[in-house]
Amino acid sequence: MSDDKFEIDIQAFAKALQSGQGLNGKDGLLTPLIKQITEAALGAEIDQHLEAEPDNRKNGKSRKTVKTSSGEFELDTPRNRNGSFDPQTVKKHQTRLTDEMERNVLSLFALGNSYQHIREYLLDMYGISVSNGTINAITDRLIPELRAWQARDLDPVYPVVWLDAVHYKIKENGRFISKAIYTTNAVEAVHRQFRKLTKTKGGFANETSLLKLLYAGMLKASEKWTHPVQNWNLTLTLSQLSIHFEGRITPYLDL
Repeated sequence: MSDDKFEIDIQAFAKALQSGQGLNGKDGLLTPLIKQITEAALGAEIDQHLEAEPDNRKNGKSRKTVKTSSGEFELDTPRNRNGSFDPQTVKKHQTRLTDEMERNVLSLFALGNSYQHIREYLLDMYGISVSNGTINAITDRLIPELRAWQARDLDPVYPVVWLDAVHYKIKENGRFISKAIYTTNAVEAVHRQFRKLTKTKGGFANETSLLKLLYAGMLKASEKWTHPVQNWNLTLTLSQLSIHFEGRITPYLDL
């Protein structure tokens, strides 16, 4: 077993912080610290692993780029001769240590930011350069949730339903066509929110890319839907609706 001990020079860290060096980003203080802690943990892991395999031994290290919310660094992961070591601190093929970056990407995406703007934000904020493919892979995580939402059980009765539609250009069979996306605009102002999200978008490569953006935007907007609607007298409104739509509301609501 290795006798190496991991030590943090607190005084040097504090001095650098006092001198104005930042915590995050390419030249931040946290990134090399996270690298040291992570590699120390991996070293302890392989030592423990080799105790159970006395005929096995270390066989160099493999290197990969790991991204964190503080920045990115080159991580050296120890290997053993027969390849039986399966690290858990940072798993094989894992390239991110936190989901904070993913949350920020989804939040920016839900506000209608382009992939280019998201890339610029990540580079400026964390010193991390990511591809459009990486951002797309992150936003694609919304798709299973979107499909589940589309297939959800609805309430058994809707006495009155208001529907509105927004038309978008979607590419199908090599050409753009106009498709309608229906919303309950009069109640939740979804229509207006969708237009804000897509006003700078000329068209969409497919329907899934459009629905992914609209779903993310709807989740973001729904955070504010808990507030009471101004000038909305529920009792008076339901009373008027029960008159205009006689027999459709009163059997299901207690006025």
